[in-house]
Amino acid sequence: MKSLLFPLLLLFIMDSGCKQPKTDVNSVQKEISSLINKNINALQSHDIKTVAALMDDNGLYCGTDPGEFWTKKQVCSEYEKMFADTTIHFADISSHKQEIRVSKDGKSAIVIDQWTMNGIGIKIPIRMIYHFVKEKDKWISDFSSASLIPYNKDIPKLNKAIE
Repeated sequence: MKSLLFPLLLLFIMDSGCKQPKTDVNSVQKEISSLINKNINALQSHDIKTVAALMDDNGLYCGTDPGEFWTKKQVCSEYEKMFADTTIHFADISSHKQEIRVSKDGKSAIVIDQWTMNGIGIKIPIRMIYHFVKEKDKWISDFSSASLIPYNKDIPKLNKAIE
C-alpha cells in the first residue's frame, strides 16, 4: 500500500500543477471588441496616437493592395496621408459583423471585423483580420490584413469592369 501511495500522490501533484486556469472567453471578447471600437473611433477622429498604440512595433500590417506589406511606421504614415485628404471621411464606417476567436490560454485572439466605409466611395465591404496578443496585461495587434470582399453576386460585374 505504501509503495502505491507515493506514485499516486506524485501523479496528483503533477496533474494539479499542469492545469491552466480557465479563460473567461466572454470577458476577453468584450475587451478586444472594445479595442476595435476604440480603433474605429480613433480613425474617425484622426487620432494617430491611439491607432499606433494598438499596434506592435514589429508587427505586419497588410493593406488592400497585393503589394501593401507594411510596418507599423509605414501604416501610420499611410493613415496620416488619409487623414490629410479631405475627400476621405472615416466617420461613415458602419460595422456589419465581428467575430473574435480566443486561444485556449486566453493570451491571443483572432478578430474578423467586416464593415463598409461609405466615406471613401467604396461600395464593396471591407474585412479586417487582426491577430491580438496579450503582453503585460495589455492587448496589442501584431498583425492585420485589410481586404475588399465583394458579394459573390457582384463578382461577374467586377470581372466585366476590369476587362
